[in-house]
Amino acid sequence: MDGLTTSVIVNIKRLKHSFAKKYPNSSILQTLLSMPDEMSSEELIGAVIVLLNLLDMETHNKLGGEL
Repeated sequence: MDGLTTSVIVNIKRLKHSFAKKYPNSSILQTLLSMPDEMSSEELIGAVIVLLNLLDMETHNKLGGEL
């Protein structure tokens, strides 16, 4: 591929539903649910980085959320 970029659209609706069911009291739940159900793979990578950072803060009791 000579400089061509292919973006894949990823559906995260099932992920959002599963996370909400398993972690209903998580402080990152509203952030996850506010994301669009479909996004490009590049957007998803950025969102995952943010969510993992928030989850790390939550699990170390810096956000006061419950897992």
